[in-house]
Amino acid sequence: SGSAGAAVAYRLTEDPNVMVLLLEAGGPQSVITDIPENYINNLNSEYDWGYKNVRNPEVGVAFTGGQIPQNRGKVLGGSSTLNAVIFNRGNRKDYDNWALQYGAKGWSYKEVLPYFMRFENNTDPRVVAESPGYHSTEGPVQIKSWHLPEPIIHHHQRALHELGHKDTDINGPQQVGTCIMQAFQRTDGMRSSTANSYLDPNPHPHNLHILTYAHATKILLGALKGLSAEAVEFQKDGKLHRVKARREIIVSAGSINTPQLLMLSGIGPKKHLKDLRIPVKVDLPVGEFLKDHPSLSLPTLVKDERLVHPSAELNVRQMHQFFSNGSGPLTEFFHSITYLSTKYN
Repeated sequence: SGSAGAAVAYRLTEDPNVMVLLLEAGGPQSVITDIPENYINNLNSEYDWGYKNVRNPEVGVAFTGGQIPQNRGKVLGGSSTLNAVIFNRGNRKDYDNWALQYGAKGWSYKEVLPYFMRFENNTDPRVVAESPGYHSTEGPVQIKSWHLPEPIIHHHQRALHELGHKDTDINGPQQVGTCIMQAFQRTDGMRSSTANSYLDPNPHPHNLHILTYAHATKILLGALKGLSAEAVEFQKDGKLHRVKARREIIVSAGSINTPQLLMLSGIGPKKHLKDLRIPVKVDLPVGEFLKDHPSLSLPTLVKDERLVHPSAELNVRQMHQFFSNGSGPLTEFFHSITYLSTKYN
């Protein structure tokens, strides 16, 4: 039940003749994960796999042991339940490169855009009107604009304008420019994850079965139909279970756990699997092309308290604001993002 897995499960159950079992290694999302400003406290918690990169002397020097954390959602909705709620589809050239250079048929930006719009319920009429053909108001996942960003954010934007950066919708037709980001957030202030957007209001309970704390450990390949996937093994309550699939098995475990599960099932680089004494079913370069992007943090101290809102705290006053009318510091998580066009673009 990664970010995409919740959506796929819901869409499959729109066919009443389909029975879907959704496995999730973690537990359900909760009020704690649905509070946008509480996302920092959810990192490295029970909702997070808590991965760390191998030590690299050239990067990660600011982290303990030189290991960079890789936070990944271990919860219904996957990392959509754990992330910083930034609504950013990414750059269209990435999708086009997958389709044109690597043969990922159907993954060009033009082809995936209708699916982005199908999940989107954008609650800002201005954004929808200014970028026709790029936004929708019909999907289950709510997208919200910030109405009262901190004053320092406005100062920041004015400084960018003075440098020549124009306002834009980075999820619209022109990405180069700057904007105060929209967020995966509902109008009641709650996070809008794929778990509480697709699974909570599930209108098909008769054919969608959800098992939490069920950790998939292997996909079993059958010999009768070639090497088709026939069953899944998973751990739950300290016991090993096996469930057979009549039609298909869909793996949606994110960029780290998906290749891991495939390799545990014997699908992966032959040498690597042999080193780990895993019987090789299919020799494929699984996991060998994963790339991360560098991040540089430059913290700044703001001396004038009038420029920032009160710090978010799980105290009585702020929780009353949050639960009574979906307002206050617990709902606020502002981001300004600027896309630059460099000579390497």
